[in-house]
Amino acid sequence: MNKLIEKMKVYCDGVNKQNKIMHDVLVDFVKMNGNYIDTQNLSDKHDSICAYFFNEETECTQESLVDAVKVENDTLLIQIRDYIPDGENDDNWFAVMGGMILQNATIYNLCESLPQYV
Repeated sequence: MNKLIEKMKVYCDGVNKQNKIMHDVLVDFVKMNGNYIDTQNLSDKHDSICAYFFNEETECTQESLVDAVKVENDTLLIQIRDYIPDGENDDNWFAVMGGMILQNATIYNLCESLPQYV
């Protein structure tokens, strides 16, 4: 059992390192495109980009569309469409690596679809 637990820890550490690498690549990509990319997909010509985040109001994980991506201070931020502001975050911008976002699924979705928007 302890060997399996250690293997799971090693796997999680590896995924966290990969998330950081993917985040940094996305930061460079967004910077190269003016520090801001509109991802609203109003014409349905591109794949939709989804974020997965913990909604404190409902205490559940939620999927929502990403309306925009930007970089501030080498931090990748996403604007989540369906998040209801709580006074703390009135503009719906969240750091991808900031704790509320399920990093792995969201970063993967961004890497897969964001190039379609530039």
